[in-house]
Amino acid sequence: MFATGYWWMTTAAATPEQLTHGKMLFEHQWTVGDKLAGEGDGLGPVFNADSCVACHFQGGVGGGGPNQNNVLAFQVIPMRGRRNVASGVVHSMAVLDELLESELQVSTLFPMLTNRPSVRYTNECGTYTYQPPDFDPVHFDTINTPALFGAGLIDKINFASVQIHGVKRSLGAISACLDGDMSQMLAGRLKGRFGWKGQFNSLEGFVAAACAMEVGLSNPLKPQPIPGAQKPDEKAKWDMDRKQLRDLVAFVASLPAPKQVLPEDAKERQLVLHGETVFSRIGCADCHTPNLGGINGLYSDLRLYDITQKIDTYGMVEDSEFKLPVSHPTFEEWKTPPLWGVADSAPYFHDGGSPTLEDAIDRHGGSAANSQKQFTLAGAPDRRDLLAFLKSLRAPAMP
Repeated sequence: MFATGYWWMTTAAATPEQLTHGKMLFEHQWTVGDKLAGEGDGLGPVFNADSCVACHFQGGVGGGGPNQNNVLAFQVIPMRGRRNVASGVVHSMAVLDELLESELQVSTLFPMLTNRPSVRYTNECGTYTYQPPDFDPVHFDTINTPALFGAGLIDKINFASVQIHGVKRSLGAISACLDGDMSQMLAGRLKGRFGWKGQFNSLEGFVAAACAMEVGLSNPLKPQPIPGAQKPDEKAKWDMDRKQLRDLVAFVASLPAPKQVLPEDAKERQLVLHGETVFSRIGCADCHTPNLGGINGLYSDLRLYDITQKIDTYGMVEDSEFKLPVSHPTFEEWKTPPLWGVADSAPYFHDGGSPTLEDAIDRHGGSAANSQKQFTLAGAPDRRDLLAFLKSLRAPAMP
């Protein structure tokens, strides 16, 4: 799922004509048999939206989306006869009613393991027999639409600099631990630049997958899915050709980066600046790194962390046969979202389950539990100023 670079693009900058064409494609409302789809079938046959802008619009074209645009995604733990992690999306719409997908349909494709054989184990108290419960390999997640502002800059970040930043931070945490300070944590896992699980290392891979999975547009990098089968339709003809995909990616890459907007009033501005120092002091900046890989004001280290409650997948006795591969993000791991533009990107968290910034902070647990605790223990003025700082991180002014 990791794309390897702009394999058909030259190093030349996108032309105004390409950007105009890409913007038109981003805003185009696709239909069945669309005239822009060439030999393809156009919209669908299963989809979650009929355009890119239908979900990416908050704060301007390319922004995030509200909860009504959330997507139901799933992952399936490997089992006997299926070595790889299966994943996909339960599409909310289809061109025909009989093609509509459902959670039940996914569960039928990947059925629950029942009547598992009993396990005998011995400990210091004796020998026991344990009857493993039925095992459901499917895990569902609600996914909120991320904003795309500044995506072109993120796409250019040198991953070596991101890796070096993580190593330095982990070494600092180890050194602090040896000195008795247990509050610092190691840097999280590094996967890709895009996607809530970091599943895409390039913007073109992310855009191509979104076109195929969310709008049902087959393209040179990603076929549209077969309705109900949760696998790509390798026989589908392209709905977007190389030029269309190139221009669409170029437009998304051209979306401006969010900027901090400081209040004009001197006293209010000072509160915001103080809130930024609180943000750093209580550890928020450890993961929401202000500057990374030469990009200022990003507020993310692009790494995966477990900041949620653990999910009991395996029952009382963990069965080593049913595990996600070590290289695969766990169900609890999510990429640190960039906070630039955060004031205009509610709701928050991967599932859009936190309507306000304060709700999102209070919800932090796991690796971020110490920072959340420090925020709770901070005085009311510090909490107020930190929130004022976050509210100064605005989406870019769009024409």
